[in-house]
Amino acid sequence: MNKSVINRIGGAAVALAALAIGGGTYATGLDDPLVVEGKLLYDETAGGIGCATCHGMEGTGDPDAGGVYIQGVLASTMYSAMNGGVEEMSEIFNLNAHEIAAIQAYLNYLYENSRSAGGPEAVVFPGKEIFLETAGGVGCASCHNDDATGDIGPNIQGRSAADVRAALNGGVEDMGFIELTTEEIDQVVEYLAFMADASAN
Repeated sequence: MNKSVINRIGGAAVALAALAIGGGTYATGLDDPLVVEGKLLYDETAGGIGCATCHGMEGTGDPDAGGVYIQGVLASTMYSAMNGGVEEMSEIFNLNAHEIAAIQAYLNYLYENSRSAGGPEAVVFPGKEIFLETAGGVGCASCHNDDATGDIGPNIQGRSAADVRAALNGGVEDMGFIELTTEEIDQVVEYLAFMADASAN
């Protein structure tokens, strides 16, 4: 499914604004008008269904609906997902820079609350177990550290599925013993993206 040409042209302006927002739009809490607006968009009105439909009411993801953990996500990541990065979102969402900033402020509010209550490490990603333990029987973490920042192997936070596939298929000789399905690679990449976003906030 493709968005209309009009949406794509309008999206270019949103891209610049979203990137200008940069690392984060932070707010103090639900007494902040931007956070309140972001909560309404997130819960109900974004795209006519709200982000919570797939990402859960707390932004911790809903695997059954295909939504990943997005607390504390970057504005640039949100824009990318809504403009080609995630096909379903590209069709549904056409948000302006202010709306993106509002949702991001609410997600940052959720992230800070989550972190103070034990943090996002409590979130279960299918790719987390693969990364930490099961890939090749040792886990990716044995070389890349538990947070993917690198040790024997390099920092791989935020690496793409193409990068991981290339490394597994001869690009890194020492990784030749690791065999992952396409689904498992996608799950690991999702977890790497989460760790990159968490590190940036």
